[in-house]
Amino acid sequence: MVNTIALAQTVLAVVEEDGAVVEAVELASGGFFAQWAGIMLLSPFVAFIAIILVGKRMKYNG
Repeated sequence: MVNTIALAQTVLAVVEEDGAVVEAVELASGGFFAQWAGIMLLSPFVAFIAIILVGKRMKYNG
C-alpha cells in the first residue's frame, strides 16, 4: 500500500507502509512574493514614521 503525504506545503512525498520514501517532488519553490513577504511587516512602520516626519512640515502640522 502506498500513502501520499504533503510535507511543508511545498513537497509531495509518496511513502510506502514501511516508511521508505518512494518519490519526493517539489511542488513550489515559494516564488517572488513568498521571498519578499517580510517587507509587508516593515512597511506599516516605515509609513508611520514617514507620515509623522512629513506631517510636521505641512501647513497645519499633519
